[in-house]
Amino acid sequence: MTNEPSPLSFNRDDYRLDYCNICGNPKSEFYPFFSETPNRCNKCQSLERHRLFKWAYDWQIRGEFAFEGKEILSCTPGPAEINYLLSGAKLLKTFDIRPVEWFDLQMDICDMRPIPDASFDCFVGISVLTHTKDDIKAIDEIYRVLRPGGRLFTQATNVLNGRTKPFADVTKHYGEEEYRKYGVGTFRIYGDTDLIKLVGRRFVVKTFHGFDPINGGTDFIVCGIKERSES
Repeated sequence: MTNEPSPLSFNRDDYRLDYCNICGNPKSEFYPFFSETPNRCNKCQSLERHRLFKWAYDWQIRGEFAFEGKEILSCTPGPAEINYLLSGAKLLKTFDIRPVEWFDLQMDICDMRPIPDASFDCFVGISVLTHTKDDIKAIDEIYRVLRPGGRLFTQATNVLNGRTKPFADVTKHYGEEEYRKYGVGTFRIYGDTDLIKLVGRRFVVKTFHGFDPINGGTDFIVCGIKERSES
């Protein structure tokens, strides 16, 4: 593996890698997944969103909020998250609104009644809110289940300096049956400022820059911090 770049570098090319920054698998073993170019690691199954999140975590997030030793709730995490990104958690609980045998719970992010108030240190939902029918209720529920000082991390493939727009075909990615049974669809493409405002309804907001060192894509991660004292 190559040496890691200086954290003072502002040149993106200094962070490009020929191996997965999550599991170390060679770039030559990636394959296309709904893409014209190889973008999925065949070992950890990471996609662009996972690798850019890992990049932001390594360079920016870990120093102030390490996942290791935390109790984490995660909505629809993939193998890259479960086996690598969140593997150091003291407790990791996973869920989906659909019945998925390898997740711990089946529940709606908009109605997480099985989870008591202030139960977790962290909530991770990478590319989740885009597919959530009522994102305002989801934010309220995430706030409820986090402890004071807890953090929400989300990423949504945002339109930079733009406004949120409804997605033209709600059923395009998940299909009519999943939408009818579970209300799962692709509802919107977020504008960055709108996503910040959404999370800011309940949380103090901080953002982190993410970079995929394999394909060079960028996005930002929104972090919501639940204040320790409430008026």
